[in-house]
Amino acid sequence: MLLKLAGLATVAMLVVLVTVVVVRERRGGPTETVATEREAERPLGGERSGAAAGDQGRAIRRRVEAAVDRAVATTTADALPSRLEELLARARAQGRVTALEAEVGSELIERLGGDLRMEMAFNERLNQLARELRHEPPVEERPTAEQTMARLETLAGRLATEKDAVERQALVQQYQGAADLLDPGAQAKVLTRLNELVGPPPAPRPRAGDIAERFAAVGATTGAQREAAIQAFLDVVERLPPEEEIAQRRRLDALVSGTATSRPPSP
Repeated sequence: MLLKLAGLATVAMLVVLVTVVVVRERRGGPTETVATEREAERPLGGERSGAAAGDQGRAIRRRVEAAVDRAVATTTADALPSRLEELLARARAQGRVTALEAEVGSELIERLGGDLRMEMAFNERLNQLARELRHEPPVEERPTAEQTMARLETLAGRLATEKDAVERQALVQQYQGAADLLDPGAQAKVLTRLNELVGPPPAPRPRAGDIAERFAAVGATTGAQREAAIQAFLDVVERLPPEEEIAQRRRLDALVSGTATSRPPSP
């Protein structure tokens, strides 16, 4: 039932002149929302009363229910596929897709033993027909899971050999975009592989205050404490660009040899 509601809502958004919403409750079951065609343009100078709108809603509801009952009474399970084709042909002949076709089709599938796959396929064909009748460009087809996995393999191979940082970042973004097309289980696996290919993210650049603090600790300690302070200083400066790291190491050597100055090197 939830699938039918979602399909009907999708069709309703795509259909030209579909604005009125009618709530119907049948067979003692849950209430469904059915979008229907808009009435003819009203003359200028007045709005319909609430009573008039209610009368129209009830009339539309009766029309939809009657169409569903007639279709169910005159269709067998074996004839279901051909009846769905007739609904599509009716929509094409009238030049628009209405919720009447969607409602009758969904009810036929539900009552005559059709499965969820059939209902999804029917609703998708209704959507495509609605776009075609409005002369909209076709929606780009979603690649299959096999096509997506093949693209991910290609990107993984390029990532394994690419050295340029900018190009690697572009490949990572393409890989993540392709992974988004997979179901959650497959997506988790390919993203795990991506992490293996690119490794852990780089550590953030150390703050100047952290470098100064650790450098001061080297100058203020001796013995084993100084050795620990030196290592802490080196752990921080390793996260600097190569040129800056070399400058800081030279500064450390000068401090240890007794020729250092308190002023840090210019960047």
